[in-house]
Formats: sequence, C-alpha cells, structure tokens
Amino acid sequence: MGRGARTAVAAAAVVAVAAPAAGASSSGRQRASGRIAVLRPLTITVHGKHRDLTCRLRRLVPQRLGYAAGVRVEITCDGGVLVRIARGATASSSSSSSSASASASSSGESAFDFVGPVAELSASSIAFGSYSCRIGPGSPGVGAFRRGDRVHAHCTNGVLTSIAAA
Repeated sequence: MGRGARTAVAAAAVVAVAAPAAGASSSGRQRASGRIAVLRPLTITVHGKHRDLTCRLRRLVPQRLGYAAGVRVEITCDGGVLVRIARGATASSSSSSSSASASASSSGESAFDFVGPVAELSASSIAFGSYSCRIGPGSPGVGAFRRGDRVHAHCTNGVLTSIAAA
C-alpha cells in the first residue's frame, strides 16, 4: 500500500470515529416526534416519520418519568443531549386525557409540567402518573385538591412550584 493510500485510510478512520451516531447531532437544537424506539441508560432514540433522532441522557432521565420503549413522544436535543421530552399528542383530546412534559436546562435545573388527574397526595409529596414532586416550604398549598382531581402542575428540581385546577 502506497503512502497516499495509507494517509487516505487513516483519514477515513478518524472521520468514522468522530462522526456522531445516526440521527444524532453534536451541535444545534433538534426535535423529533414519534415512538421511543430505544431507551438505554445513556441514550434515547425516537423513531420519527422521516428520521430517527438519538440523544444522550444527562440530567433528564426519561425512565424515571415513566417513559418506555413504544411510548409516543416529542423530544428536543441540544448539542446531542436530551433537554425536553413530552408525551406525544393522543388521538382524542377528551377531558380525561393527561399530558406531561419535562425539560432540563444547561444550568442543571429540571422542570416538569403536568395536566391531568392527581394520582397520589400526601403532606410531603404529590404524584402525577409515575412522576412525583416533593411539597417543600415554598410550595403552594394543596389542601383544596384530592386524588383524581384534574390539575395543571409545575415542578422545578423535583419540588412543586405551582398547581391549579385544570
């Protein structure tokens, strides 16, 4: 093999190692809607209508929020890292449906929004589906709400920050 061929092979190997996974982007903000195709401890892949998008997981961990393979979602990745996930639109928009979305900022702050029924409620926490928030000293009062009540709630860093009847 000549010197030029060896240089070309070495350059191709460097490009292959440095290239991001299919559908992933190491820069910029990308969005995808579809079903979760792969959910691993460090990555999520959503199979969209036109393409797949794979993001790395850091602060936002979909498994802890009740997401699993096959669930319809909308995701946003920034710099190849998952920064937002929300359940995809459902076929019906009846009053019994619920929606949830979660996001993480580059500063490390995580946020969770939910519209739907309260699953569990105690003096120290409130649960919506498989996600729960602590009720801290700065949290709004929850005395007016009962299990099954439909609410719009927001949690920041795992602590309830707002709640209202929906």
